[in-house]
Amino acid sequence: MAKLEFYRVNENERFPLIDREGLDLLLKGLNQQQQMNFDILRRQMNEVLVSAPPCPGDGNGDGMVDNDDISEFFLISNSWFMSSHYDFNLDGFTDVHDLIIIYDHFGLCPQQSPTPPH
Repeated sequence: MAKLEFYRVNENERFPLIDREGLDLLLKGLNQQQQMNFDILRRQMNEVLVSAPPCPGDGNGDGMVDNDDISEFFLISNSWFMSSHYDFNLDGFTDVHDLIIIYDHFGLCPQQSPTPPH
């Protein structure tokens, strides 16, 4: 089973507060509001996780790993190299290691068909 982590984050580009060692709120204990948020997020996450098989490399969630994922990876990694939805190895950085995961899993996601065009 994966280790659970829960962080307070912000979107301040100059001084980001994200998932860094020692900042895991679960290690310190949660206040009532944090516990409520954690429970809601955990329930929602579990619903999503059981709804589709994993698809490493599919950062945009369209059911396939393709050139769109590569393009979006570069947009994010060139402007924001920290953790993102393209941080597939969950090391806190959107970098070449994540790009390798995209290339290694190029194609349709397991047991899914692509989303029809809009």
